[in-house]
Amino acid sequence: MPAAVSLLEIEPRASLLSALKPAEHDDGAVLRLLNPSDCMLEARIRLGLPGRSATPVRLDETPIGEPRAVESGEIRLEVPARALRSLHLRP
Repeated sequence: MPAAVSLLEIEPRASLLSALKPAEHDDGAVLRLLNPSDCMLEARIRLGLPGRSATPVRLDETPIGEPRAVESGEIRLEVPARALRSLHLRP
């Protein structure tokens, strides 16, 4: 086992983790990502734990899109300028 393992890695550095919390209605988690910049960015989120899917959700955790597969522990997410996006992560 490696000496250090990251639970979560987010790129580019311009994207900010706003929250990572337990989901309200199941055993998943909700990740909120903020883009404070003036440009759209494509965030790459690498999970250090197993994950099956990531579904875009509103702040109240209502789904607003189709679940996306987590491929090789990575999720890609477009975040508009000065916007917040939320994903419901399921194990």
